[in-house]
Amino acid sequence: MGIFGKKPLEEGVLKKYSVMYLGGHPDDPNKSHNVDLKIKEDGFYMTSDVNKKFVPMTVEYSAVKSVDIVPRTVSTVEGILGGLDSRQLNQNNNIHIAYIDEQGKDFTVRLEMITGVSVMGQAAKCNEFMDFLKVSDISGKFISEPHPANNAENDVLSQIEKLSKLHKSGVLTDEEFANKKAQLLEKV
Repeated sequence: MGIFGKKPLEEGVLKKYSVMYLGGHPDDPNKSHNVDLKIKEDGFYMTSDVNKKFVPMTVEYSAVKSVDIVPRTVSTVEGILGGLDSRQLNQNNNIHIAYIDEQGKDFTVRLEMITGVSVMGQAAKCNEFMDFLKVSDISGKFISEPHPANNAENDVLSQIEKLSKLHKSGVLTDEEFANKKAQLLEKV
């Protein structure tokens, strides 16, 4: 045991958090596994010493598109039992790791932080997690999105398609659609 009874991290692990696996990985579509989220030099490792049904997972940083912290969903039971106080349970303590697998398919692993005594403490741990990714330059190892200037033509076409749908649904008049379309085409 380390100082103050803290267990030292295993070799190669930079940080470790207890999380609830909520789904998203093709090898384990089941939910509600308590797992360890280990941050190593090359990727996120999810393992469980407790739940033998959980399939250990690795998501290498070179395949990660983004990592986001999002609000947890307050369950109906929590809402009923918590009454007005249940709003404070809607904290940003879910981690979404979006990545591309070996076949080029997009997936998002969803995790709920359970390190932390309270929901607010869990949200604080999520902030710590994100700060660690930035300070350690781990987020710099993620897939970088193409620069917007490289996709200007695709972006304009996408925006014109959206305008067209709005026009067909009656949200935009003929004149508004023509003006907006002309503005977009000037950018190319």
